[in-house]
Amino acid sequence: MFLLGEYAVLEGAPALVVAVDRFARTSIRPTDRDHFLIDVPALDIFELPVTLHRHEEVQFLREKDVVISKHLRFIISALETANSILRAQSRNFIPGSISLEIDGFFSQPAMMKLGIGASAATTVAMLAGLLRFNAAGPPDRFELLQNALKSHHSAQGNLGSGADIAASVFGGVIRFEKPAKNISSPVRVQQLAMPPDLNIQCIWTGKSASTRKLIQKVNGFKAAYPLDYRGLLGRLAQLSADGCSAFQRKDIKSFLTIVRRYHQQLVILGQSSRAPIITAEHQQLAEIVRRAGGAYKPSGAGGGDLGLAFSHCTSVMQNISAEINGFGFQIMNLKTGAPGVQIKPRQNELNDRFSTT
Repeated sequence: MFLLGEYAVLEGAPALVVAVDRFARTSIRPTDRDHFLIDVPALDIFELPVTLHRHEEVQFLREKDVVISKHLRFIISALETANSILRAQSRNFIPGSISLEIDGFFSQPAMMKLGIGASAATTVAMLAGLLRFNAAGPPDRFELLQNALKSHHSAQGNLGSGADIAASVFGGVIRFEKPAKNISSPVRVQQLAMPPDLNIQCIWTGKSASTRKLIQKVNGFKAAYPLDYRGLLGRLAQLSADGCSAFQRKDIKSFLTIVRRYHQQLVILGQSSRAPIITAEHQQLAEIVRRAGGAYKPSGAGGGDLGLAFSHCTSVMQNISAEINGFGFQIMNLKTGAPGVQIKPRQNELNDRFSTT
């Protein structure tokens, strides 16, 4: 989840991102087939046979399966990226039976996406698992980050910052920076500690949003009105930098003030770009949280998905939770500071069978 810095991070500003305890789990087992078999129960996909074309592209073995390819683009990209890495190391890519569990990234029972980085977690879990399954040891985290960024950007059309990828790799709380001008420069990741007096509550707005469409709207505003865009993003960038500093020095009062101001700048960005960043639900939640004594902002691109309520003490957060429940919004039981990618043999099975989280 983005604690601070969405949109501004795309222009080189620092962002605060925290990993939460919803996991993509990839289990890979040997198979006697000459192709891969893919299970994604959350998408009702079972034993989907795919192979890798000689040009390193995934090829569906059944013509009818091509229609679901858009739902699997991050899985496909991870397979192609892993194959490219292994070929560069003169290693053969061993086919396996792959099972991907991503149920925790959807609201139940409606199965709407929550907006907590399902595609990023999928990319990291798939790529780490495939490389471990085909190599002698676990991949280096910084190398994994760079390769996962390439894979994710390829599948998403080079949109997004990659901060969710970094959170999936490293876990915990991170300060993330992506060079705005020199895209070939490596991203910067600094692991931080959560201030002990900062309380965070995750709230589901009841609607899923398309990050891709929102970013495209904002990019259209950037192209049409570059001066206005630079002014707005400059203010967001400064707030994000100040917020990161307040967070690191554990100045909760200043951090909450910055969160409120950041939310207001997102309102202006949405109005200027005609992108529904701050929906009626987000605005209602912001008012509820403000009245109860806290600060509120959406997590990520907005438009729906999750919002975050912040407070300096547990009693204020209890008041916020009571008010939110009274208006029918759903408080999500998400724990912050979850671990990053983990690779381990499956219990009670052969050592050449791996599970990646």
